[in-house]
Amino acid sequence: MINYCQPSFKAVGRLSVRADCILVYEEEKLMLSDQFTKLRSHVSLTADLWSSNQNLGYLGVTAHFINEEFELKKKIIAFKQTSFPHTSYAVQDGITSCLMEWELVDKMFTLTLDNASVNTKATKNMRDALGDQMFFGGENLHVRCAAHVLNIMVQAGLKVIPRAVGSIRDIIKVVTSSPSRMQIFNAIVQSLGLKSKSGLVLDVPHRWNSTYDMLNEALKYKAALNRFAEEHHYQAPSEDEWSKADALHGFLQEFSDATKAFSADRHPTAHLYLKMVLAIRYVLLDERWNSDELLNALADSMYEKFEKYWSKPNIVLRAGRQANSS
Repeated sequence: MINYCQPSFKAVGRLSVRADCILVYEEEKLMLSDQFTKLRSHVSLTADLWSSNQNLGYLGVTAHFINEEFELKKKIIAFKQTSFPHTSYAVQDGITSCLMEWELVDKMFTLTLDNASVNTKATKNMRDALGDQMFFGGENLHVRCAAHVLNIMVQAGLKVIPRAVGSIRDIIKVVTSSPSRMQIFNAIVQSLGLKSKSGLVLDVPHRWNSTYDMLNEALKYKAALNRFAEEHHYQAPSEDEWSKADALHGFLQEFSDATKAFSADRHPTAHLYLKMVLAIRYVLLDERWNSDELLNALADSMYEKFEKYWSKPNIVLRAGRQANSS
């Protein structure tokens, strides 16, 4: 195709492209290593494990630091395959090898991981092995991922009313399953005088904010979804389920700002941590929920997780907030 479009163009072979990519990588790696060597501040790491469609495990490690111009920098310093099972030792060995490769053991400040038990044990093992070389002996090394904790809390609350969310999810699956059904749905939307919709939001059950987005869109098109279900003989959510979904949507809206703040990656967020944690606690203990049995059960379920993970906010982030306030 290239020869036909432009005969004078000389295509580069894949081996040459590969060699050029590796050369650029090595040059960039050398430059970043030089930055770490000259760095006067400490480096915080975030790490995550995930599995590919081929059931291969991978570990990604990202370094966060502030350079001499006081700019926040974020660099991926490792993306490597890890062996199964993902034990605490596999996590520990993967992160430790990364620290050794980049000579960051004595520069590491904190390590943020999600709340899997293997991560907690891996961090403890790292502190036991390398603590004497770490900042403050690695005493405050482990930071739990705030966005992940918040997701765990909300997921606990969603279990209180799974049927209401499930019924809305089911009808949206039907509508979005084919272009023809989406076209029929849009015709109903227009006949009702609503704004046409290119596509409804279908949530990912393990991401609470996607469930919030799904409910947010579904409630706007409640009449259209009910009519589509009735005209095409599908089971529509009951009025009681819609009512519960509406109440849940209003309740979850309180946590939307916190999730966005915790998930930001282009500016510092540590100084927001304590403020957001206290705001979440205030919402969960709000006496308004006492008058509604459903919302009261939601708040109670979420507060149990709050107490488990945030009864004692991380001392590093708490100090960061206090320093920022002063």
